[in-house]
Amino acid sequence: MPAVMEAIKRMSPEEKVKTMEYLWAAMTANAELEPLAWHG
Repeated sequence: MPAVMEAIKRMSPEEKVKTMEYLWAAMTANAELEPLAWHG
């Protein structure tokens, strides 16, 4: 299992939500991203 998954397992629910928020912000900061085909 990747190290990141082990770290996620040890996080509290609040830490997991905050991590998702950070990831979403990082992904949406790049305006060049196109929605995935299945999302449409």
